[in-house]
Amino acid sequence: MSCTTCPEPVVKPTLTTTYTVTVVDDQGCEDIAMVTIDVLGEDLQLYIPTAFSPNFDGINDRFLPEGNATDIRIESMAVYDR
Repeated sequence: MSCTTCPEPVVKPTLTTTYTVTVVDDQGCEDIAMVTIDVLGEDLQLYIPTAFSPNFDGINDRFLPEGNATDIRIESMAVYDR
């Protein structure tokens, strides 16, 4: 981890790793969250587009992950209209 006390640490695991975050406020209330970073093998490729334009012109009309990874799961997504 780039740091353990900053609000946005950077991680670059080479193996699938689960990180646990514990937060304690000034009143002593505590919360724990866990996130698992799944590292794909070198032979697996995954591309997730950062934009799409569903205007039926045949270019970028659909939002789909692409690649040869067989177990692709999107757990949450937000779409913003500029």
